[in-house]
Amino acid sequence: MSKRKDDLELQTNEMNLPFPEARERLMNRIKQDNAEIKGQEKEVAEMRKLVDTYKKNITEIGNELSGKGNKAENEDSQKFEILHQKEKEIQEFT
Repeated sequence: MSKRKDDLELQTNEMNLPFPEARERLMNRIKQDNAEIKGQEKEVAEMRKLVDTYKKNITEIGNELSGKGNKAENEDSQKFEILHQKEKEIQEFT
């Protein structure tokens, strides 16, 4: 809030300045704003890269987990089949 107040006071004071000086201050402010915008755009680009990297990692981990889950299910079903066969053999024997 105080920054906004300071900006408004500065603008009011600038209205009373001679044209060349007011123009120079305005140009300096524009340069500062442009530099700030560029910095923020760079940060946004870096954050997007980070988000993309995390999304890829999450997808890869999900794929690995689902692949391991299928392998575990296959192994469990094979073990069940082996146990079932042994149970049949025991029943036939008795």
